Amino acid sequence: MSTKTTSGVKQIRIRDNASEFKPYSFADCFVIKTDKIISAEQAAIIAIENGPKWVTPLMALRNLIVAPFGIKTSAPLDKNQKAIGMFPIVHKSDDKLVLGFDDKHLNFRIVIEVENIHSNTFVYSSTYVQTHNILGKAYLFMVKPFHKLIVAQSLSLVAKEN
Repeated sequence: MSTKTTSGVKQIRIRDNASEFKPYSFADCFVIKTDKIISAEQAAIIAIENGPKWVTPLMALRNLIVAPFGIKTSAPLDKNQKAIGMFPIVHKSDDKLVLGFDDKHLNFRIVIEVENIHSNTFVYSSTYVQTHNILGKAYLFMVKPFHKLIVAQSLSLVAKEN
């Protein structure tokens, strides 16, 4: 399976990079090719912290809507834990970065991986979600259409960034 989305970003078959997170209710994976040498953390910073500007007001609206349901609206960080955007870093190496947190309605992980092949770097963004209840299923249903757009546009920035 390979579906082209935005600016060279392709949706591909999920990678087996989160086996410790199974079973999941939802998973997807996107990839982009760039000629830059980049770490997984650098790619995540570009994609998440410099992501599409239209995402900021959308997230503000999301936070207003979900707060009455007790859903987290910011990253729950441990004392020495770092985050990229609103996503806490769960695991980090040069070629793999795992972000995410657990909440009462669902748990999720974002896995950013880089693979250097010849003079190209392939940057993969995988998302895994475990829903816990009807609230988690409803939330996932509502965000999935936006998720694909956000990931594709964010990942395309990795290839454009100088």
